[in-house]
Amino acid sequence: MNNIKSRKGDATQWLGEIKKQAYVKECFHKDSNCSSKIIFAHSIQNNRILKKISHNGEVLCFSVTEDNDNNDIKLLLSRTGRKKATTFTGFCGDHDCKLFLPIESHDYYDGNEEQQFLFVYRALAKEYHAKKMAVKLVDSAISQLPQDRKAFLGNFQRNQKVTLYQLEQDKQLFNSALEEDNFDIIYTRIMKFYHEYHIAVSSAFTLEKDLNGKDINNFSDLETDMKYLYITIFPQNGKTYVLLSCLRKHKKYLSPLMNQIQEKSVNKRKIILSNILAINVENMAISPIKWEQIPDNQRSAFHKLFRDTVMVEGKSMTQLSNINLFV
Repeated sequence: MNNIKSRKGDATQWLGEIKKQAYVKECFHKDSNCSSKIIFAHSIQNNRILKKISHNGEVLCFSVTEDNDNNDIKLLLSRTGRKKATTFTGFCGDHDCKLFLPIESHDYYDGNEEQQFLFVYRALAKEYHAKKMAVKLVDSAISQLPQDRKAFLGNFQRNQKVTLYQLEQDKQLFNSALEEDNFDIIYTRIMKFYHEYHIAVSSAFTLEKDLNGKDINNFSDLETDMKYLYITIFPQNGKTYVLLSCLRKHKKYLSPLMNQIQEKSVNKRKIILSNILAINVENMAISPIKWEQIPDNQRSAFHKLFRDTVMVEGKSMTQLSNINLFV
């Protein structure tokens, strides 16, 4: 099998080949009621949200592109059709249709625990799917590397597998809670902007420290219980909702961060949230029209911050860039 060196000059083709080997196609809620077909399920609602923020049927999402100048691959925000945007092969058609009916067919109602649970559940399913694919992708990539270069990805591979193991435990916990209608396992802080900003987010991630530098997670010991923060953002009825959620058992670790965000002025809150998105989130969509209204220096700062942190474990929020995606 050819190694990476022999593929120099065609990084996108090489990535495409190992992505095929790493493909994950399974229902996150697999049970006896699964339909036979795994579909491309939206992680952000298509008709209720993506349609609203799209322009000519397209939104901006992160996608892999080839950097011909540096003979490399990179993630950039690029136009994507809303029917394809934020999709993943993580649910069968039956479960995708039935499980998410309360958020697909109804507006969000402030404080509705079932809806808040389903937003978090979908974000977890997307993160689990992405992590499982990442583990398979790294395994495939390492198998094609010469021996002297395998160590380069070795630690990353181990960390990804440890993280996937915890997500497996969370998957079982959430599926049991869903079966029992135990939506109270989730704690959600509701924040609102009184304007519809054309940005949508569904994501799960871990932070090392809060805004004041206090520890949230210990990334030197990935065997400890990781405290995930879930973020859901969407425009609705003249407002933009920001839902920050966590497992209720992790509330004492993450509520201080939520307080630190909520107590800030509206403009400062937008900057903090924009930094959180740049540092931690890949699964987002933004209006192409609104993106063009963001100053060039802020768009460049957003992309730089994303590139500089995309492969970093133990991300911190103690230093903020002047970025505002809420325009």
